[in-house]
Amino acid sequence: MDAVIEVKNLFAGYNDDLVLKAVSFDVKPLRITTIVGPSGCGKSTLFKSIIGLLPPKEGKVLVFGKDIYSMDEEKRLEVMQKVGFLFQGGALLNSLTVLENVALPLREHTKLSNSIIEEIVRLKLELVGLSDAWHLLPGELSGGMRKRAALARALALDPEVLLCDEPSAGLDPQTAAGLDTLLLELRDLLKMTIVVVTHEIPSIQKIADDVIMLSVGGTLVFSGTLDEAKRAEREEVKAFFARMPGEASKDSVPVAKFLLAAE
Repeated sequence: MDAVIEVKNLFAGYNDDLVLKAVSFDVKPLRITTIVGPSGCGKSTLFKSIIGLLPPKEGKVLVFGKDIYSMDEEKRLEVMQKVGFLFQGGALLNSLTVLENVALPLREHTKLSNSIIEEIVRLKLELVGLSDAWHLLPGELSGGMRKRAALARALALDPEVLLCDEPSAGLDPQTAAGLDTLLLELRDLLKMTIVVVTHEIPSIQKIADDVIMLSVGGTLVFSGTLDEAKRAEREEVKAFFARMPGEASKDSVPVAKFLLAAE
């Protein structure tokens, strides 16, 4: 498949407020695509449209070649079960432990036994470096740990695509860099396609294969590789990437030994 996600001439917004205008791009498989741009350009609106929460006013969103807004709810759910979501705030349920939060998709969408679900959850937590935090409540976690717990939940159903909305938001630079490294490792180890909505220049520098850039008016101003974005002549793109720092830290977050051995 040439593209796992296709956005075609998308117009989207809320009530009479049009946020996105004529946005078109493809997300290529097994790559990390960053959706970037200044505050207020419509990045989160685009994220909601891609995950099926905001129907287009015009245009199409295709996931695995299927128009998710032209099918009924049952068929859309079937398609979107192949997609994992990491929301900006994590969206963990405060009354449930980390293990119970990560288990939610498995209990909702599978008929697996409790023992198998728990085993899967422990493997996902090991994968994101939280194997010792399974019994904690979200309120007992640091910001970085909450993001990783939410990431483990997003991976619970072994998605082919992972969508992340501002994963570094609210994190200190060192923790954010560790999360970036983890995303890179997950992409390589699990053979996933990852889409990251972000405005963080260091994260873009470190993880992006491809870049989708929106303007304040909600239009697409660039679609291409990171190297092409750095060389782009359009003033909005040049101004954005002129803030690009030096090479980001490559310090790694430990990944589960069983996965490293499998490689």
